[in-house]
Amino acid sequence: MKFRSAFLFTVTLAASTWQQASALVLIEIDFSNLNAVSFTTTDGFASVSDSSVGFDQGITLLGLVSSASPEFFARIFGSDIAPSLNHTENWGETYTELATAGIDGLNFFSFFFTFDPEFTAPNQIFSTDSIAFVGSAIVDLSPLSFNSGTGDIVLGNGFGGEFGQVIGQWQAIPEPGHFGLLFGLGSLAWVIRRRTRG
Repeated sequence: MKFRSAFLFTVTLAASTWQQASALVLIEIDFSNLNAVSFTTTDGFASVSDSSVGFDQGITLLGLVSSASPEFFARIFGSDIAPSLNHTENWGETYTELATAGIDGLNFFSFFFTFDPEFTAPNQIFSTDSIAFVGSAIVDLSPLSFNSGTGDIVLGNGFGGEFGQVIGQWQAIPEPGHFGLLFGLGSLAWVIRRRTRG
């Protein structure tokens, strides 16, 4: 009985810690196949409310790209990644382009072509009360190499020298640390079981 109680407590604690750690993860990335890198949005909420940055500047996943030479640019075909709040009243804008930003960022944005000098791109809308993103994408990023782990998702492209606010994090999956956590939990359960039997 003691073993069961200790084990349940450990699992509950781990689940709580996992939920807190992943609360700000907004996009998960699987780059095990660089010819088809998968970007999947989560149900995570934005960490800040912001509607000041246009779709033409998009978002940047800082620290994701470890090398990009020359500067990389690609169209995103079949992607429907967008801020969730922009899908209201049957109107929504998605990210259609992808480029390296600075030396280690990957910028998702939308390109607008117009001859109207008064035109401004619509702004992305994020709120701490709503899921940040919806959608997914699979993109050929074979010319690039990537860092594992996690990093910040910021507003803007940084080409003007500054980024906007941090709205959450990206995470490479499977994250090596998760296996370490599971191994640690298994070891702790084994130790508790041995002590209760002895």
